Amino acid sequence: MTSTVSERRGVHRILDLSWAYSLFQGGIVKPDSADRLRSELFPDLGVSVTRVLDLGCGPATFLATHHDAGSFTYVGFDPNPKYIATAQEQFPDAELHVGTTATLGSTITGTFDLAVAFGVLHHVPDAVVRDLAAFAADRLEPGGRLVTIDPTLMDGQRTIARAIAKADRGKYVRSPEAYVDLLREGFGPGDVTSRTFHDLLRVPYDHCVTISTRA
Repeated sequence: MTSTVSERRGVHRILDLSWAYSLFQGGIVKPDSADRLRSELFPDLGVSVTRVLDLGCGPATFLATHHDAGSFTYVGFDPNPKYIATAQEQFPDAELHVGTTATLGSTITGTFDLAVAFGVLHHVPDAVVRDLAAFAADRLEPGGRLVTIDPTLMDGQRTIARAIAKADRGKYVRSPEAYVDLLREGFGPGDVTSRTFHDLLRVPYDHCVTISTRA
């Protein structure tokens, strides 16, 4: 995973600031979306899923959203030091790192039940998606899952949803099939599936969710 600061121009760059990112997310995401995703994608969080790795964690949004889901340990990393500083202030006991899959290979140790990469893949080129998938797979227990969520482009997509996705600050918004193919190439033995959500935001928007399960 690499930093995408060079991709950002104008209003997009303000989202590098933790407060702006959190304000934007809080304003655009529907109030019930986080609970819905948890119940459908990782309902066992804090029960049988007790070790979570967050790749491209931002200001630890996943931890802030799901900290009430029982007991689980959390390791997160992001290339943006401002995000990590904000997260560390809010969660002083969490293990948080500034870096990428290319720089933290020997730093992130242990194994995990769940790895997440929310809003990451559409910011990075194909080779980095493969590296991210391999990085996660190497650290997942058998049966462990990598879950990703990103904007997507689809046949028959609503015009407004397609326009918003193309205007995203990430330059690599892909089709569901393209996300799945890249993850399969990097993940290795296991199963990779996808599904789409069309109503997680207050605006017309389409998300691709992938679930890669370790063999």
